[in-house]
Amino acid sequence: LLKDLLIIALIALGIAFLIAALLGPVLIPFLHKLKFGQEIREEGPSWHQKKSGTPTMGGILFIVASCIAALICLRDVKMVCVLVCSLCFGVIGFIDDFIKVILKRNLGLKSLQKLILQILVSVAFVVFLKQSGYIGDRWVLPFTDWTLPLGIFFIPISVFVIVGFNNAVNLTDGLDG
Repeated sequence: LLKDLLIIALIALGIAFLIAALLGPVLIPFLHKLKFGQEIREEGPSWHQKKSGTPTMGGILFIVASCIAALICLRDVKMVCVLVCSLCFGVIGFIDDFIKVILKRNLGLKSLQKLILQILVSVAFVVFLKQSGYIGDRWVLPFTDWTLPLGIFFIPISVFVIVGFNNAVNLTDGLDG
């Protein structure tokens, strides 16, 4: 079973990579043409100015590639739920980029607005899976046979982890070094 899942995951990864590799050379020049680039803040280092105009809505490429690969390879209800949750996070990112690029507000959504939207999506995701019986209230500790019963704390801890990991990625996105 684990071997089969690994093979399916690798096939999905290959399909997503192929789609991104094929769409990237088309999408990025298109975003440049539409001038969908973000201005660099003046408070930042002077060497960041050369990045001005870099397309900011390129995440669409990865979302499309991941969705197509997932829909081709994965037929599990839980995976579709993960896909929907990921799409919702992508929509939040799109709204943020839309405000930056189209409405010319360099900071996009305010941090609190993004956080509230991320928490709402995460709560809906975890509660739906729990109420549907797809998940329980225990965390399985990786590489062991141990489980950690969380009881009533399962939902808030799960939401914290989902939002935390999402923001860890967001904070490092675009950083150099």
